[in-house]
Amino acid sequence: MAMIGSACTAAPLDPSLTGMVSGQVIGLDGELVRDAEVAAGESRARTDESGRFEIPVDDRGSWVTVEHPAYLSRTRAGIPGDPLLIRLTPDDGATVALHFGGDVMTGRRFFDRDEDGDRDDALIDDFADVDAHRELLEPISPLLANADLTTVNVESPISEEPYLDPTRPRGDGVHPTKDFVFASGTALPDALAAAGVDVVGLANNHQYDLLEDGVRATIDGFVDAGFAPGSTQFGLGATVDAAYIPAIALAGGLRIAFLGCTSIIGSEHAIGYVADPDQGGAAPCEEARVRDSVAAAAAASDMVVFSVHGGFEYGRDPSGQVELITSVARQAGAQLVINHHPHVVGGLDWDGRSLAAWSLGNLVFDQTVWPTFQSYVLAVHVRRGEIVRAYLEPVMIDDYVAHGIGTGSADYIARTAAGLSRGPFVVEDGAGELNLGDHMASQPVTTSLIGSATGRITEIGDGWLLDQADPALSEFGTDLLWIGDFDDDVLGADRGTLWTEGDDITVTRDEAAPERGNYYQLRRDAADADPLFGTTIHRLLLTNPGSVGLRRTRNQLSDDDPGATAPPPAGAALAEAQVSLTAILRVDPGAQVEVRLAWYSDTRGPSGSQTTQVITSSDTAWQQLRLDAAVPPDAVAVAILVRLSPPTPLSGQPAPPSQVTVGVDRVRLIEWSPRGTPPTRGTTHVRSFADGVASLSRVGGGVLAESAPPPLEEVPSR
Repeated sequence: MAMIGSACTAAPLDPSLTGMVSGQVIGLDGELVRDAEVAAGESRARTDESGRFEIPVDDRGSWVTVEHPAYLSRTRAGIPGDPLLIRLTPDDGATVALHFGGDVMTGRRFFDRDEDGDRDDALIDDFADVDAHRELLEPISPLLANADLTTVNVESPISEEPYLDPTRPRGDGVHPTKDFVFASGTALPDALAAAGVDVVGLANNHQYDLLEDGVRATIDGFVDAGFAPGSTQFGLGATVDAAYIPAIALAGGLRIAFLGCTSIIGSEHAIGYVADPDQGGAAPCEEARVRDSVAAAAAASDMVVFSVHGGFEYGRDPSGQVELITSVARQAGAQLVINHHPHVVGGLDWDGRSLAAWSLGNLVFDQTVWPTFQSYVLAVHVRRGEIVRAYLEPVMIDDYVAHGIGTGSADYIARTAAGLSRGPFVVEDGAGELNLGDHMASQPVTTSLIGSATGRITEIGDGWLLDQADPALSEFGTDLLWIGDFDDDVLGADRGTLWTEGDDITVTRDEAAPERGNYYQLRRDAADADPLFGTTIHRLLLTNPGSVGLRRTRNQLSDDDPGATAPPPAGAALAEAQVSLTAILRVDPGAQVEVRLAWYSDTRGPSGSQTTQVITSSDTAWQQLRLDAAVPPDAVAVAILVRLSPPTPLSGQPAPPSQVTVGVDRVRLIEWSPRGTPPTRGTTHVRSFADGVASLSRVGGGVLAESAPPPLEEVPSR
């Protein structure tokens, strides 16, 4: 082994490994961990006296796993050039690592991406091909596998014929009236087992999509893959009693009981979604049944994990019913309540003894609503039945499957969870952490906010959380876009993840200033007749509850409505919602560029109106863009469009340039909370109209302290 700087590294086993991940390994209390083994694919290294390491990886990064006899192992996403801190939990021989992933299904658009009845664009051709399903799960498998027990919510039945052609009438074996039905192929259970999943939860509103035959096929299909009811499969049965049988799994000498139920029961249909006296299905959430089942499981095990499937779809806050069932389960003895259904990231709730996760988002799912691209895997460490640590590793959904991400994108997701959480929640190096035992010291800082008549916008630096600022002087916002820097920070994915690309739309590097990193570029030639549009692959969902449009559409609906979304607070004033689009652009002379915000009254269909700003330039220097806009009253979604027309003649020139380009970088779309609303720890931006101060805090020592960003930075900026 060679020494590079002060860190131990190994020579690359593969000459194609042109990237290098450097980092530091520390213990829970910050102690340096020397002689730990570090693995990234086939590369190996060991930490030096200061806990540091360098390890060769693919230039797009790799999962990095650290092992040491005195600690639990941990796996994190490593990105070249992005210092990585790995904090380990001490292992006394009686400490167990549990991982929880979000919603899983491999049907519908996996078989027919554009749902047009033509399967030529399928991600999965053969429903029974286990190898193809395993390959699909490879981007997330290293994280899932590195735990004593890993659990996911499988949100579809299993079938030999899972493709339901959306262009044809439903067959007899499919729920006749349910709005959305889908199924996964028979290879999914084996693929999940190979990916490191140990326990599957089936208590959800899609397990009756294929009626009784689907229930039987799903139970049997998972049994064949080693997931047996009563040990590693729970939540689904031929009767209500069977659906409530706990799965009692063993890990490190602990007997851990898993149970679950769904509050989405389909009562508005002649055929419901759940088990009842006349049919099988998922366990229905009934207060008395939950209390008795959890209490019985607690008496027969060392720990109880309960799952509630319910709430508001795309709503980050739990519904009243989910809060009620969660409370019942906790009071009856559940130490962990892991909830699903919203398909978006929710927060954590710590009451001093038990932990609830309101929503983990998707893990492997084909949804296209923008907030569903954010997710996380929750890690919980248990010692003798007591929770001693909990943290979340953020991931990004790309091509319907979760991928590891670098600190910048991960920080956004962790910050989102922090703003929704109750308890001592901190963010460290892109990971959200429930700071039990106060092992991590926060660095507080107070800094000035400089106001202006139009509102001076500042961005909160990675790792920093906004603790306090005066809402009478400033407004607080959240970046709806969150992937506007075009960095190479998604493991195994191409540059420009979640943005459109093509022959004339690319993510490229500034050769004149390579330290700038990547940017998004559009190109038009003089021979081109039509303009070119660059945008994200899907429109962005607005979240401000002050929006008139959202107030209109987000009625107070019960959990049993399949389209239920979170309502605004009762009696909330209807304030006009505001957004700010900021970016930097480099525009060639002769280029005609328009930056547009397209407003939509639904998640599908054409835009109703657009807000436009024209950009011109006499040179190729980077220039700043800021576009403030009021959200139209009926808007529920928005898209960012960059329009580049074919080149036009320059002043005094008879012919246009042969080619023009526009470069775009540091794109933010900030949705502002109504004036007077206090900040949350999920705040990403501040808009100040008068001078004031802000209090922020940050966790992170070692390699993080050496490269800490400033707490606030004015945007847009070069």
